[in-house]
Amino acid sequence: RQILLIAVVTVIAYGLLLPLTGFYWDDWPFAWIAKFLGPAEFIPAFMPFRPFLGPIFYFTTSLIPTHPLAWQVFALVIRFLIGVAAWWTFSQIFPNRKTLAFLAALLMLVFPGYSQHRVALTHINQELIPFIFYLLSFGFTFKALRTQRITDTIIALLLQICGIFPTEYFFGIEGIRFLLLLSFFPGNAIQRITKSLKVWLPY
Repeated sequence: RQILLIAVVTVIAYGLLLPLTGFYWDDWPFAWIAKFLGPAEFIPAFMPFRPFLGPIFYFTTSLIPTHPLAWQVFALVIRFLIGVAAWWTFSQIFPNRKTLAFLAALLMLVFPGYSQHRVALTHINQELIPFIFYLLSFGFTFKALRTQRITDTIIALLLQICGIFPTEYFFGIEGIRFLLLLSFFPGNAIQRITKSLKVWLPY
C-alpha cells in the first residue's frame, strides 16, 4: 500500500505535465553526444574531471533513446525509486517509527528545494542515480548495526562510493550519517560520541 501511495504521489507531483516537457540546458549536448558519437563517448569525455560519472551516462544512454519523452518517463521512474529507497532507509534508521519513516520518505520525494527535475537527462545521471546509492548506504549502515553482519557494512561502503565518487555534490551531507548515529546509541554524551565515531570511521 505504501509503495502504491509513493507511486501516486510521484505521478501527481511530476507526471501530470510530462508530455509537455522536453530537453533543457545541458540535456542538449548530452543528447547530441549520445546520438551522434555514441554512449561510449561519455567515458573519455568525463575522464579528466569526473571519471566515475561517465559509466553512469554510458549505461543509461545505452538503454534510453535520445527522445525527450523517454527521458522524462525515466525521470518519473527514478523519482519513484528515490521514494522507495528513502522509505526503506528511514525504516532502517527508525525501525520503531514506521509512520515517521514513511512521511520522511514522502517529504524527500516532493522536496521543494530541488527544482531541476525537468532537466532529466542531465540530473538523472549526475545526481539522482548517485543519490539513490547514497540513500541506500545510510540504510545499510543502520541495518548493519542490528544484524552485526560485516557484509551489510561492506554493502554500505560500496554504496557510499557509488554515491559520492561520480559527483562531489553529496560529500557535504556525510556528516548527517554521524549525527544519525549519535541519535541511535544510548548512554551519556561521551559514550555516544565514542560509539558513533567507531562506526563512522570506515565511512
